[in-house]
Amino acid sequence: MTDALNWKPAAVPQAEPIDGRFTRLEKLDPARHGDDLWEALQGPAADPVLWDYLPYGPFTERAAFNRWLEGNAAGRDPLFYTVIDRPSGQAQGILSLMSIVPDHGRIEIGHVAFGAAMQRTPKGTEAVYLLGKLGFELGNRRLEWKCNNANARSKRAAERFGFVFEGVFRKHLV
Repeated sequence: MTDALNWKPAAVPQAEPIDGRFTRLEKLDPARHGDDLWEALQGPAADPVLWDYLPYGPFTERAAFNRWLEGNAAGRDPLFYTVIDRPSGQAQGILSLMSIVPDHGRIEIGHVAFGAAMQRTPKGTEAVYLLGKLGFELGNRRLEWKCNNANARSKRAAERFGFVFEGVFRKHLV
């Protein structure tokens, strides 16, 4: 348990690559990752309900998808990572560190969009683990996962990853 009197604020993530056994996390780079992400998230084999609870998408035009990637790549909070499948080298999903509050030692994993090839696999689990591990290595005391209360898939995934349900934020966002 962290001694609150001796605790120091966390460091800010710098988007360095993170290698795992099945995946590699890299800072989102639309020029390098865009084609693979378009295929994984919007292509013919894409998950048809992927975008149901995200505040953007689906994208019917590649230009709009590219603008969305570019906007995400430019930000620091959320800080977007691309998930690369190590054997194939293909980008198969994205996720971010967000709501980064170093002074309070709080950080959140969000904007999770995994292509069908990553869902319910060791790759997806590892990607979340790698970002969570980084969050704690930076000195954070708390790692959060939020989702729409109706998003049963995200709630099950969070539970599988070890997150604990703490309640519902009513009227949190419009």
